[in-house]
Amino acid sequence: MHRASVSDGNHWHGRLERCAGFSADALAGSLEQLKSRPAVSMRVLHGPVLEELAAAAEQLSYQSAVYEAGKPEARVYQEFDYCGAVPDDHPIQYLGRWFETRLRSALALMTVPPVETGFTINDIVCQCYRPGELGITPHRDHVAYTGLIILVVLAGRGRYFVCPRRDGDGRREIESHPGWAILMPGPGYAGRSHRPFHMVTDIASVRYSVGLRHDHRKPG
Repeated sequence: MHRASVSDGNHWHGRLERCAGFSADALAGSLEQLKSRPAVSMRVLHGPVLEELAAAAEQLSYQSAVYEAGKPEARVYQEFDYCGAVPDDHPIQYLGRWFETRLRSALALMTVPPVETGFTINDIVCQCYRPGELGITPHRDHVAYTGLIILVVLAGRGRYFVCPRRDGDGRREIESHPGWAILMPGPGYAGRSHRPFHMVTDIASVRYSVGLRHDHRKPG
């Protein structure tokens, strides 16, 4: 794996800044709303950088998710591909570093930040959903993903829901167009232990999304 170069990092930071669709104030407002909601979403990117990131995501090496997962009483069905080993010098990694910088600016504006100002993104996973595939049924993210969970949609059409229960009844759709980020609480967000059920379905065109998380089992 190649080391990330400073010049590449600066290039992508500049590209992302020019195509940013939100301010630190707007992100702080969404984080405040998330203190009492299972999820919020907001537009974070626009313009040609989205196509560049999606093209870069397409070149990653993917593996298929196990179709049936979880305990019998908590079964999850899923059809999508994922890459959890994004190279350090890949544009998707630069996306994660840029968003972390933006997040720190937003947290600094908040009187009572819902996560510590030293919160880091140390787990990045790129996901690919294809038309005709199931997506993923209602599930909760692993308890190890603490604080804040961010999902940035790069391309494609699909539907994202949060659900009060595992059976999906009462589900509510969260806006998730390309260029939008979905924010969800992890354990510890604003002192809560809430992990919302959520699902992805109705894939109409190839969808690439990037999960940005803090895994407390990893350093940093």
